[in-house]
Amino acid sequence: MSEQKWTAKSRGNPLGYRIFIFFVKHFGLRFAYANLLYVAPYFIPFAPQATKAVWYYYRRILHYGVPKSMWSVYLHYFRFGQCLIDKMAIQHGLKDKFRYTFDNYEAFLDVLNAGKGAVLIGAHVGAWQMSASFFGNYGRKMHVVLVDKEYEQLKKYVDFRERAFHVIPINKTDVLDTMLTIKKALNAGEYICLQGDRYTNDEHTLEADFMGRAADFPEGPFLLASRLRVPVVFFYSVRANGGYTFKFVIADVGGRRCDKYDLLAQYVNSLEQVVRAHPQMWFNFYQFWK
Repeated sequence: MSEQKWTAKSRGNPLGYRIFIFFVKHFGLRFAYANLLYVAPYFIPFAPQATKAVWYYYRRILHYGVPKSMWSVYLHYFRFGQCLIDKMAIQHGLKDKFRYTFDNYEAFLDVLNAGKGAVLIGAHVGAWQMSASFFGNYGRKMHVVLVDKEYEQLKKYVDFRERAFHVIPINKTDVLDTMLTIKKALNAGEYICLQGDRYTNDEHTLEADFMGRAADFPEGPFLLASRLRVPVVFFYSVRANGGYTFKFVIADVGGRRCDKYDLLAQYVNSLEQVVRAHPQMWFNFYQFWK
C-alpha cells in the first residue's frame, strides 16, 4: 500500500481560479503564464506532501541528480499551472489559441465510428479535458466518469452547463445506477472515459510494475473494460510547444472478454512510454509507488 493515496481533493480555491480567468480574458495567455513564475514556487514549501512525492519521482524513479531534480520540481508545478490555465482558456472560448495534433488518430476514429461504443482509459497527463473540445460531435458523445469528490471540486471551477462532454459522477451509494448509465451510453454507441492512474479505495487495486517499481492502480476501469466487450482505447493529452498532442493506443481485446490484468499490463506499458517521454506532464502529486 502506498504511504499516501489520492484524496480526490484539488489544491487551490475558486478565487484563485477566477483571478487567472481574469488575466486570461483581459491580458492574454502569456501574461497568465508569466504570473506562474511567482505562483509555482509557493507550492514547493506549502504543499509538502505533493513536493515530497514529486521529488521522489525525479530522484528515485527517474534517477535525476540533485540540481536537475530541484529544477524539475519547480517546472513540474509550472507546467501543471499552464495546463490549468489552458483548461480555463478553452472553457472561455479561446480554443483557437492552441495548436493541436493527433497521434494514431485514424485508428481511433475507426473505433469511434464502428458504432459499438468504446471505453477510453486515460491518465492525469497534461490536460485530458482539452481533448473533448476538439472532437465536435465525438466530444458530445463522451461520458467522463468522475469520483463524487472530484466532480464536486471541478464544479467550483468549471461551468458544466457549457461543457463539451457529459459527466457521470460515481455514486458509491448507488453503484447500480452508475452502471446502468454507463451501459445505456455504450448501447447508444457512445464512449465512456475513465482515468486509470488514481484510486481512492485501497481494497480495489491492482498491482503492476511501473517504471521499475511496484505500484497500485485502480481496479475499476480495467475490470469494467474487461467485462463490457467493447473496444478499449488508452488516451493521453500532452502539452508541448504551446499546443497539445492527443495520443491514442488501441488495446488488444480481440473481440472477446479480456482479462483485467492483461488490460492493465497494456495500459501500464503505454503510460510508461508517455511519462518517460514527457516526465513533467504526469500530474500525480502523491506517493504513487509502494
